Amino acid sequence: MLKCVCKYRHILILGDIMENERKVYFSCDTKIDWDTYKELELIEHRKLTVRFMAFLAVQALGAVVLFLSKALDLSFCILSFVVSFFIWGLLLVIKKRTSILQGRQKVQFGKDVIDAHVEFGDKIYISSSADMDRTYDYALVEKLYETQNSVILEFNYGVKLTVEKRNIRCVDGADFIGSILNKCNCLKKDRFIKLKNREKTLKIMIGTSFLISFIVLMLFFFLKTPENWRELGRNPQYSSSQQSTSDNSSK
Repeated sequence: MLKCVCKYRHILILGDIMENERKVYFSCDTKIDWDTYKELELIEHRKLTVRFMAFLAVQALGAVVLFLSKALDLSFCILSFVVSFFIWGLLLVIKKRTSILQGRQKVQFGKDVIDAHVEFGDKIYISSSADMDRTYDYALVEKLYETQNSVILEFNYGVKLTVEKRNIRCVDGADFIGSILNKCNCLKKDRFIKLKNREKTLKIMIGTSFLISFIVLMLFFFLKTPENWRELGRNPQYSSSQQSTSDNSSK
């Protein structure tokens, strides 16, 4: 009887070990440093580019409609310049934010570079040299970004995990991104976004916005020019009379 009880306990212990043993499909040694925050900066650039592109379309179309209907006023001109300066300021804030986040990391953890190890199994397990061990369910992943060097997983409340593509190790040769898309039930394929460096594009768009704002201001002053002045300039009789008057005065 005692032998049976011991054997039963042994089976239970083995069952607990097998249950607690986690199966790892992908693993990656990564780090959190200045380059990591620069990668995250690309996400903000994309969001700003999409919104600013919509504003540029509204700005140009609104200027044409208001000019043709002769309803262009100074408030629209001022608004165009204000939004252009605002977007320019946001671009500077995004660049500054990278330095701020890196500085906070150094103050909080005393390290410019934090080494981390990430395992993708039944859950996402993260261990790091800064005692920031975390575990996340795949259901919490809301967006997936891919840059030239990294894959970025965005969880609830804007929490992000950056994984270096060159360091991803696979157990059975499966595709990493495809596996993540299959495991994340809340992650739709339209939320898998490939990121590019759009800082130059943003600068060109800001310059275009300032140019449109200047043109809108010129159109406003054109509409405000007294109608009789424009008619006098287009009237050939007025032009000929002016010419004859100038000839008589010269004589």
